[in-house]
Amino acid sequence: LEKLKEWPQLRPLLSDAKLHANIEATKQALQLVHNAQQQRSQNITHLQTQLQTVDNTQRQTSRQQLLQQQQQLQTTSHAWQQFLDTQIEAQILHQTQQQLDNEIHQHQHQLGHLHQTLPLLTAQLSQAQHTLESAQLACSQNVLSLRQQLTTDNPCPVCGALQHPYQEEHAPQLQAVFDSLKMQVVDLQKQVTQQSTQQTRLETLLDTAKKQQQTHNLTQKKLQQQQQQAQDIVSQMAALLEVNDAERAAWLMSQEQQTKQQLLALEEQEKQHQQLLTQREQQQQQLDACVMIEKCAHALHD
Repeated sequence: LEKLKEWPQLRPLLSDAKLHANIEATKQALQLVHNAQQQRSQNITHLQTQLQTVDNTQRQTSRQQLLQQQQQLQTTSHAWQQFLDTQIEAQILHQTQQQLDNEIHQHQHQLGHLHQTLPLLTAQLSQAQHTLESAQLACSQNVLSLRQQLTTDNPCPVCGALQHPYQEEHAPQLQAVFDSLKMQVVDLQKQVTQQSTQQTRLETLLDTAKKQQQTHNLTQKKLQQQQQQAQDIVSQMAALLEVNDAERAAWLMSQEQQTKQQLLALEEQEKQHQQLLTQREQQQQQLDACVMIEKCAHALHD
């Protein structure tokens, strides 16, 4: 009753009618209640008309459709961005693969050259070492003593030769040959060591490059799978396929914004609908209160 705006007027009238059997006060109360009932009935009718203008079932259906559309747009937008990202990654990966291919080809070419030259150098080193050992033997003290005992046309007790070119007078020439052989051995050892080190380094680089190539091949397959999955998702939205690739991201964002605005509009309609229901309930409660007051007034009048 306190929520009934006419109650401050009705309360003294009903109290006067009850305490003093005031018929006039009762009539005034009945008239006031009657007017209040009419007003509430009109309000309820008006509210009901407003409520009927909105199809609540249709609104719920539209909201569900928009939510599904929003989800599809978000999924498609994510897939399209993923497709663009994987395209860039694939391009970078392709460039890296080309660099690796060039490095592998270069390493293999250099190793092929080393595989040809290193055995030759090793053989030359072995021969030079053997010659040096022979020269060292020729320059040894025992050989020098033996050489001094040799005479022309007499056989050498070691090899049986009749001619002895490396007697005492030829010692300086023999030492020069010995020194030259030593330098040749040192130079060949240096070359063999350098080429062996280079071969080991190239084999390590080649192995690393091949492992990187295998990793990139796996990554490339993964990117191709991701691209295909993204394309499958994008192809499900027919309207998007009619948009140029360069404009798809902007189109998707625009569609998401439109869908969001439509959902907000539906939420506002739902809010207004709930407000109308609340108002109708309040008006019905006040109408029920008027009916109760009217019954009390009639009882006092009778």
